[in-house]
Amino acid sequence: MRYNTRIFQLYKEPVKSEQYIKVFEFELNNTSLQFEADHIEKERDREKSIGLLMADFGGYGGASYNKRDDSIYFPKGFREEFFWGRLQGLKTQVGLYDRRPFIPFEDLITQRFGPYICTEDSYGMTLDEFVSNLEEDRKYYVGGILRYYPPKE
Repeated sequence: MRYNTRIFQLYKEPVKSEQYIKVFEFELNNTSLQFEADHIEKERDREKSIGLLMADFGGYGGASYNKRDDSIYFPKGFREEFFWGRLQGLKTQVGLYDRRPFIPFEDLITQRFGPYICTEDSYGMTLDEFVSNLEEDRKYYVGGILRYYPPKE
């Protein structure tokens, strides 16, 4: 399974470089996690990371990235399209279940080590949680991006 092990700072207003996130620590299922992370500074790496995030949004509902102002626009209806697309993907995976070696269903539903989103209001949301709470028909500006290294299980 491919993991987008990035932490993205997405704010409703443009983010100055001195406001970029530097460390990452949060609670997940009542367990405090602190990941080793490094800041993505090179423009090429930043563009690649944003491309990974846009791929995680899956093209559902027309989310689009604007390089000029470093923002992602989420149109009205994005949330419903995103979760509908994810549900269809889950159905496909479950349908293949009898033909594959055992895959814990939890891994199909949650991506503990996928992308995380930090906003002005919350530090360390999963992608699904961010989409559940985002304001549609608005831009979110990309701030700092960290690459993290999940703990070995």
